[in-house]
Amino acid sequence: MKRALLTVVLVLACGAGGWFARQYAPQLGWTYPGKQTAGAPHDGERGKGSAESENVGRESVVAMGRVEPADGVIDVGGTIGDRLGRLLAEEGSSVNKGELLAELESRELRKLELDAADCRLRIAEQRLTVEQSLADVKIEMAGLGIKKAEAAVRNEAAQENKIKLLALSLALAIKDQERLAGLSKELASDQERERQALLVQQAESELQSARAMMEQLTLTNQLGLEAARLELAAAQAAKRQLPFAVPVESLRVGRELAAAMFDRTRITAPCEGTVLKTCVRPGETIGAGPLLQIANLRRMVVVAEVYEIEVKHLRVGQEAIISSKAFAPPGDEEGFRGTVQSIGRIISTPMLKNVDPFAPADRHVVDVRVELDEEGSRRAAALTNLQVDVRFPKRD
Repeated sequence: MKRALLTVVLVLACGAGGWFARQYAPQLGWTYPGKQTAGAPHDGERGKGSAESENVGRESVVAMGRVEPADGVIDVGGTIGDRLGRLLAEEGSSVNKGELLAELESRELRKLELDAADCRLRIAEQRLTVEQSLADVKIEMAGLGIKKAEAAVRNEAAQENKIKLLALSLALAIKDQERLAGLSKELASDQERERQALLVQQAESELQSARAMMEQLTLTNQLGLEAARLELAAAQAAKRQLPFAVPVESLRVGRELAAAMFDRTRITAPCEGTVLKTCVRPGETIGAGPLLQIANLRRMVVVAEVYEIEVKHLRVGQEAIISSKAFAPPGDEEGFRGTVQSIGRIISTPMLKNVDPFAPADRHVVDVRVELDEEGSRRAAALTNLQVDVRFPKRD
């Protein structure tokens, strides 16, 4: 019973002490995990207990950050659902822009599809050439038909002259008949009169026949000329219809599509850089994730997550010190120098996790981009996404 009471008293005493520290620590200049004041030292610096650390904490803005390439990490992907056939790039290897990195398993199939598209397009082009030549011949023949019909129309003039001549012959026969009728029987016998009457009838018959033939010839020539013109129009329309009957353009587009699908079976480097990671092995199915990741490691930056209330102490061009125990000596002790390149304009929740269990969970941060110097970029090139400590000297 006494032991239980002692335990309760100790718990109450600890709770009261914690409450007192949280309430009065800011007034007394103390710092404690969970409520860091503006300019308080970072988690990595707490516990040193030296006056120097407290002084640095008051004169600097401390934040967590992550190391990344200045141009970012590029995810190189492939066709989802396809399989990786060959992987030609290895992790850590340097690649140039356009260099072949991998080939997909469907490359042979896509090559056959491209060859088939080429064959269809070639046959269609040849067929279109033949059909156009045939259409040109038909157009030429229709043109000759029009000329022939026009020539027949010109022949109507000869028939008209024949009709005039027959009319004159009839008139002359009629006059001869009238002249014989006025003579006596001694001067003109009945036989001569009958013969002249027969000539008149014959001339009338020939004239009527010539006129009928003229009407038929005129109608025939008109119909022939109209038919020749229609035949020419039909031949020209057939030639204009050829591109629709022989779909060369659609086959050409299909060939371009097949070529594009064939090209997509070759994965090339989108930029100059270093292969950071290969995510898929030959034979595996490609999903929504990348095949591999590439980045240009010549310029490295640190994206620091600065508390929203401390951003006012920063400016572009300000010096920053980046430190991490993961850096090779002497960087693990001295850190590297950097310069503030840009300050974000969006307040967001932090992406980096604080190892301090008492750190506030509802804090908000602003991304501050810090460009490392040449030595820092070289040393940090192999540590992409490393979580580091960033310290910014405050402005006066």
